[in-house]
Amino acid sequence: MTQPVLRASNRFSSFRQSRLPAYRSIWRRVFPYTFGIQFLEWLEGEIVSRSLKLVILDSYTALRGSRGSGIDIVKAEQTDLTKVDELAKRTGCAILIIHHSSKGSAGLDWSDRAAGTFAMSAATEAQIHVSRFADLDSNAPERLVRVRGRHLEGTEMVLRFRKDTLDHEYVLEGGAAPLYPLLVQIKAAFGTRAFGPKELFLTTGVSRATAGRQIDRLHRAGALTRRGFGDYAVTP
Repeated sequence: MTQPVLRASNRFSSFRQSRLPAYRSIWRRVFPYTFGIQFLEWLEGEIVSRSLKLVILDSYTALRGSRGSGIDIVKAEQTDLTKVDELAKRTGCAILIIHHSSKGSAGLDWSDRAAGTFAMSAATEAQIHVSRFADLDSNAPERLVRVRGRHLEGTEMVLRFRKDTLDHEYVLEGGAAPLYPLLVQIKAAFGTRAFGPKELFLTTGVSRATAGRQIDRLHRAGALTRRGFGDYAVTP
């Protein structure tokens, strides 16, 4: 079984439009606990004594205990996450729990793909979903990051991993983010030239109606600029 890992920091790095600073881990520890009173008491003591502002628990699968017969799994997961949420609010420390998507959840909205029961989304204050682009090469450094929370405005963005500096750079944000592979294809095919639905469907192979919807979405997101009636170009 994978050992749970805790990473912590006593500061936040501010988001910058052009660059995301590398995460500075000041503490990393493998521990034998699973979710429960002993774990929460120990974690609270560490947060208070070290004045921690961010804790990352990796991962929920490694942390949760075994589920015996007769246990209500929904209530068990809700209790785990609710207790951690209460601890975070009590100590003023952001606690992020790394979890993974269910293999059978591809057809669901991204916020409902967490492995386990619906309590995984119902009992959390916010979700950050990081995924690859299926239409890009398997080794492509770009990732689609989606954020949704109860008390914050949701967002979607594309970040690119930089191997040389081990951090991420900002690529774009907004409604065009999920369509980033299409935007890359459009830039490669047309450059700065104007195009319309007909040229797009002939280039990409999608139907003309789909091409029209894609252009409309990219235009509303600010990724395309209207040049004339039915003609668009990539926004510089």
